[in-house]
Amino acid sequence: VTGGRRHWPAGSGRAPAGPGTAGAGAGPRVRRAGTTTPPVRLFLLLLLLLLSGRRRRRLLRGRAEPSPPARQGRPGRTPRPDMARGQQKIQSQQKNAKKQAEQKKKQGHDQKAAAKAALIYTCTVCRTQMPDPKTFKQHFESKHPKTPLPPELADVQA
Repeated sequence: VTGGRRHWPAGSGRAPAGPGTAGAGAGPRVRRAGTTTPPVRLFLLLLLLLLSGRRRRRLLRGRAEPSPPARQGRPGRTPRPDMARGQQKIQSQQKNAKKQAEQKKKQGHDQKAAAKAALIYTCTVCRTQMPDPKTFKQHFESKHPKTPLPPELADVQA
């Protein structure tokens, strides 16, 4: 910029417009019919890209249908059968209960669960569980000698 005048590169189509001069670029711009501004053009282009192909057709038709991969299920998986209802459901439950019972018989006796069920006596001082009154009395005499014996252990022979 020199001397208050702008110098545009040659061939740019703009004439220098100084104070008091009415050059080619000084007046208001006239837009041709059917043209859009760049931001609007970009928005329309993005909208067209988003709604391209099958999605655009579906949206224009006004109905949403599942895409083919969703309809067919995931690749590599077998389609899940429909859940049983009514009499079939009852039969299925009975069959499953029978199968579970057979499997439990085959598994055998669970010693840990049986031992836990047998622990019916609980020490009132330390909350230790014992299976029979004889063991309970021995425990009480050895672990809590200063504490008086509970009435339920008074007549038990150790």
